[in-house]
Amino acid sequence: MQEGAQQFGNGYSKEKLSVGAFPIGILKFMSIFMPYIKFQSNLMQIMLNNIDTFESQKTWDLLGKPMISVEQFAKKQ
Repeated sequence: MQEGAQQFGNGYSKEKLSVGAFPIGILKFMSIFMPYIKFQSNLMQIMLNNIDTFESQKTWDLLGKPMISVEQFAKKQ
């Protein structure tokens, strides 16, 4: 996921975007004092523990591989 975010940031031309990392433990601690961060903390925990499997091969077989990369998409934004 971080690689995709980095590719998007590299291709985005309207302004300079950077990708960073934030320790989940600090986010969970902050959610005690800032309840609106609790959702983000829970979402990040799910994303970190989710094993992402490649499911696009069937679609690629039917429609062909994508003709645009993440960076090319970001340049059009």
